[in-house]
Amino acid sequence: MAKLIQINQKTASKLNTIINNQERFEAMLNEQKEQISNIMSALDSHRNVETEVEVKKKGKTKKKDKNSDEFYHVNI
Repeated sequence: MAKLIQINQKTASKLNTIINNQERFEAMLNEQKEQISNIMSALDSHRNVETEVEVKKKGKTKKKDKNSDEFYHVNI
């Protein structure tokens, strides 16, 4: 009977260690998830800024075709 109690105590001790480790790992995972979320939001905002710059650049470019070129019209 004493042997069973000793085995149960060792098992309980190991389970407590496992539970403590799991809680520690969960806290680390939550912290890493938060860091990843912060990085992703920063990347998304950077991507949005790049998209706005590209749109502004596209809006400033002039498209020339033969019909809108003054030189073409004068020489015809």
